[in-house]
Amino acid sequence: MFSETYPTMTDLSYGLTKHMVYAKPEDLDVINTMDFQLNNVMVKAESCEYDFALKQAWVTKNRWTSLVRQYLDPVALDGFLGQVGAKLKGKKRGVAFLRTQMVARRTTASNNKEWRRWGSCMLGFSYTALPRPQLTLHSRTTYLGYIGQLDLALAHVLAREIGLRVGLEPRDIAFVWVIDGAQFHSFKSLAWFFQNERDAKFLTKKPHTDELKKRAPVLWRAQHRFMEYLKMDEDGILYCDLSFSQQLRIRRRYHTEVMGPDYGLPFEGGTRLKSAGMAVVAPELPENHVSTLDFSPLDLIRKRLTEDMVVDAELKAGYIPKDDIEEDLDDLPGDLLVLEDEEDE
Repeated sequence: MFSETYPTMTDLSYGLTKHMVYAKPEDLDVINTMDFQLNNVMVKAESCEYDFALKQAWVTKNRWTSLVRQYLDPVALDGFLGQVGAKLKGKKRGVAFLRTQMVARRTTASNNKEWRRWGSCMLGFSYTALPRPQLTLHSRTTYLGYIGQLDLALAHVLAREIGLRVGLEPRDIAFVWVIDGAQFHSFKSLAWFFQNERDAKFLTKKPHTDELKKRAPVLWRAQHRFMEYLKMDEDGILYCDLSFSQQLRIRRRYHTEVMGPDYGLPFEGGTRLKSAGMAVVAPELPENHVSTLDFSPLDLIRKRLTEDMVVDAELKAGYIPKDDIEEDLDDLPGDLLVLEDEEDE
């Protein structure tokens, strides 16, 4: 079991990931050629202050929108926040719980790979006011240095919403993260190294030796993946001549975010992946700091739910024929609860 306390959510994010990246083999629970796992994690931050921008993780605002819509049911969220405001303002006893939605499994068309086969990554949030205000996130798993940073962003925004109802700021609310199995991915988490100059040097300059593999296997494997990207550039491999879109996404983001937009121009094109959007240099990402993020992606879902309730009530009252409703439903867009990632995400 790994347990540690940090001053802020920012410190927790970095400290927990750093612990895993530089961990000895005996301190890890799962080691393989793609990712690593640390089980039974319970970490705490004395404050929900979080200094993070989506750009740091090489993801777009669409990824935030997708995360919010996938995990939060607006009706359940409103009920949770209402309960907190009504019953847990000040020094009141009780624990409010917000259960996240079950995120559907997804299968890729290219290789039939199944995602989320074990269930949702974030399971729920709890809030209590005693002995001091505290928000707890219960996770089945998370990818540290990657989507885990967005999980924390979601927790921070939730703390902000709670604070509006109980008269607190995120800095006044403690945070606890309970994770069954924290993971670090050998190439999807590469952005993490470039968030700190010291870690970037360890990735790019530390000798890639057998001794390092024995002492810090996560760092060694990340170096190995990074060197594969360098070899692709050396060999002049075009973007869409790669066969794995996730690998290409990271390569394009590294080129733009670290090396600069012009660096990737010689690698545009390719024919193996049929994706025009991924055949060109990735656009430079905007900051999208956590202070600008909110739960507005749920507004469209709330609107649709409200419209459905009105239609249902009018239908039951006999104000409109059922046949007219069925024709209108044919024109509605698909499931709004999940926004598919943009092509290069």
